[in-house]
Amino acid sequence: MSRSKVTPCELKLRSALGSSETKSVLLFVHGFNTTFTDVALRTAQLAHDLSFRGLPLFFSWPSAGSTRSYFQDEEMAQLSVPPFNQLLTRLPHSVQLTCMSSRIVWGIEL
Repeated sequence: MSRSKVTPCELKLRSALGSSETKSVLLFVHGFNTTFTDVALRTAQLAHDLSFRGLPLFFSWPSAGSTRSYFQDEEMAQLSVPPFNQLLTRLPHSVQLTCMSSRIVWGIEL
C-alpha cells in the first residue's frame, strides 16, 4: 500500500508520540456492544492500569452498542478491516496491540 501525503492528524500524532516518555503506542480495538464513549473510557483505564507511559490510542468502529445487534456489529467489524489496516500502516512507530476484536485485527493485511 502506498503512503500518501502526511496529514495534519498524522503530524499531531507524531508530535504527541515524540513527547511521550517511551515513544510507544498502545492501540485498543473494542469488541461488539461498545459505544464510542465506552471505548474512550476503557482505553484510558487500560493505559492507567498498565501504567503505560506511551501514547494510548483507540480504533473505534461503528458498533451498535447493543447486545441485540451482534450480527450488525459483525458486519460492521468486517467493514472496518480496511480502515484499521490503513491506520496501522500510517502509525510512525512500532505498535503494541491490545485487542478485543479479533475479527478486525486478524483481517488486516500487513
